[in-house]
Amino acid sequence: MKNSPPLTALIGISILALTTTHGHAQKIFAEQRVIIIMMDGFAEKYYRAAAMPFLNQMEKDGIYKLVPSLMPAVTNVNNMAIATGTTPDQNGITGNVFYNEEKQQEEYVEDPSLLLKPSLFEQAHALGIKSALLSVKQKTIDVLGKYADFTLCPECVAAHENKWNGPVALADVYTREVNYQLMDAAILITADHGMNHKSRAWDLQQACTDQHTRSKS
Repeated sequence: MKNSPPLTALIGISILALTTTHGHAQKIFAEQRVIIIMMDGFAEKYYRAAAMPFLNQMEKDGIYKLVPSLMPAVTNVNNMAIATGTTPDQNGITGNVFYNEEKQQEEYVEDPSLLLKPSLFEQAHALGIKSALLSVKQKTIDVLGKYADFTLCPECVAAHENKWNGPVALADVYTREVNYQLMDAAILITADHGMNHKSRAWDLQQACTDQHTRSKS
């Protein structure tokens, strides 16, 4: 990430009140960077149940507020609400999937035309403010990345779809390393929805494999 471009705004999903005029906005953000990180399923129960001294210090020194999730509490609904500052009845994103009546089949929400309200990236673009969208998931780039000046995601590397200056080397999408690679600093962290804290994990695939092996022996 040493060759990353200068960013004026946004890692992950960001939201700002962009109500200033074009010239005034450029002047305000000329030497200012805003970095906002959205953590998937990062509920307060997770936060309180784990040792996170850095986040604890950020909470004390900065601003902390617990806010309700939108319903249904799934990633796309809350991501797009964060990115547009609007609710599902306004932005049109009501789930992770939708039923395509023309094709008579269920499809994932990955088409930017489904978003009915301008995202922060589109608003920033209209004001002449450069923005960057860095995400672990390509679907976020597909829906929101059109107006971002820079985009980066591990799934986009093979397809050469990243808008990024310099070489790109990212770990796989479901590794913890890729999260560290996409993040270097944070000012505001938000979550798309919560999840119950878990003290045990059960590997369903391994359990099924073990059961299949026992049934054959």
